[in-house]
Amino acid sequence: MATVPTANQNIPTYKPAPSQPLPGWTFHVVEYPGYIKNTENALRTLGGIEAIEKAFTDGLNVLELRYRPSDPFSHPINGDIINTGNLLLKVTRRRKKRKGSKAHSSPPDAIEDSPAEVKTQIIGTVTKTCRFRAIADYQWIPDLNDPIVKLRRSMHTFEADGIENFGLANDKGPQENLRNMPPPSFSRIEWPLDYGYRQNFAVVKVLVRQTGNEPPVMKLINRYRRIKFTAITFNKSTQEVPSGPPEGVSLTDIPNEALARMRALFQERPIWTRLALHNSMSPAYRNLMKRLMPIHAYVATSGPWRDCWIRYGYDPRRDREARLYQIIDVRFVKTPRAFARAKRLIGVVESAQLVRGRAYNPGEDREASSEAELPQSADVNQSDDSHIFDGETFRESGLFQMCDVTDPDLVKMIHSKHFIRSTYDDRDGWFERSHYDAIRDMTKKKIYKLQGKDIEESFEWDEQEAASQAQARAIITQRAAEASAAVSERNDIEQRVKSKAAMVKVDELMRNLQAAQRGEDEDNPTQGDGEEAEFDYFDVFGEDDDEDE
Repeated sequence: MATVPTANQNIPTYKPAPSQPLPGWTFHVVEYPGYIKNTENALRTLGGIEAIEKAFTDGLNVLELRYRPSDPFSHPINGDIINTGNLLLKVTRRRKKRKGSKAHSSPPDAIEDSPAEVKTQIIGTVTKTCRFRAIADYQWIPDLNDPIVKLRRSMHTFEADGIENFGLANDKGPQENLRNMPPPSFSRIEWPLDYGYRQNFAVVKVLVRQTGNEPPVMKLINRYRRIKFTAITFNKSTQEVPSGPPEGVSLTDIPNEALARMRALFQERPIWTRLALHNSMSPAYRNLMKRLMPIHAYVATSGPWRDCWIRYGYDPRRDREARLYQIIDVRFVKTPRAFARAKRLIGVVESAQLVRGRAYNPGEDREASSEAELPQSADVNQSDDSHIFDGETFRESGLFQMCDVTDPDLVKMIHSKHFIRSTYDDRDGWFERSHYDAIRDMTKKKIYKLQGKDIEESFEWDEQEAASQAQARAIITQRAAEASAAVSERNDIEQRVKSKAAMVKVDELMRNLQAAQRGEDEDNPTQGDGEEAEFDYFDVFGEDDDEDE
């Protein structure tokens, strides 16, 4: 009976490698993106030994590589320093050579067929590694003879004479050299996009039939192209609000349940922010928000309801209760993304990251860190109360409506009856300006406190005191307006008096001119029969036309 070999029997046997001791030496490695022929030049591109040592020891996490180290306008390539646990090996390969051959000069055929002897030795462990995986920025070399370039080089090398002798160039007429100086950075993209030169998966090729006997034509069609719909805008110059959506609105592929839900929301409340509508809408229909909102409402582009969606036919300028839907806009709540890159390059650690017990380290694996942050960001986006400000939970958005504020201090200020205007204002709506600004300032302080900033002022607000101050300001404003009106009226009277006096002088001058032209002068009567009368008159034209006959 034949025996069938098993899988374990087919595996060849290997001789186990000898064990070696692990030295206690630790090393830092720089993966230089290039072939090194001169070690000193390579170190100069990295800023020298001092810059490398500072980057690894001070926790900067970034090492700059400049291929033109003497050019201050050279944009660097940023290398990230990451924590590693690699081994540094020393590999020695010995080859036997024939007798009589010189060292390092034997041809390949001089090597014997016997296998080379390879020895490995562990030198130590690599605890940190600097990798240059980012995309190099665009480079621009300015004119070397430009005064600005010379000044920058003098500042770079601390040359005092070059700084003192600096003078601007006096260019006359059009110049071929526009003296363009490069910015600190051209591109904000650091990492390459691995798209593989592939076409968009939503775009497909189709054959379109032609008329007559012409062959079909190949065209690209986007299968997921959405129907575009432009919303109706509203600003302070608009006289009448829109009464309905524009003609030709398409309701294709929109479920009736979604339309009914959006209609019910605007019946419940005439003004909404986009975030509030998103949170109040069913999750199954949130992807249709761009098409549902313009069907039921128009959007305000300015004023106290800026960026809000208002139900068709409803004019908040005529309803005093619309003050509860006015917005509270606090700017600079979330740090711009552009600052995040700059802080990462200089190793700034945010206080919020320290509170969570985990500081941001650019050397960590980006994929792992992004995956760890995804659930947190998803929870924030899926929260159904992210449009509500309660004074205790930090919100990434700084735009809230008055009716969506539940903080007790702010609710007391919002529902106060002492600061309601009798007429609508384009800036402050139905609130007095001082009170509207006070609500915004109180909200800003509470947001700053949630961000961890030091706010020494208290959040207490006395309604009676604020009302007294508002009344005093109103009296002062009224008196100032009356004084201004009185001054304006007095100026008008003076202007009219001056105008009347000027007209009297003009009339008198015209009468004198007419009298001089007729030759009538009461002070000098005619002298004799047939003789011309002698007049002492003023020559209007500046000429002496008297002639002796």
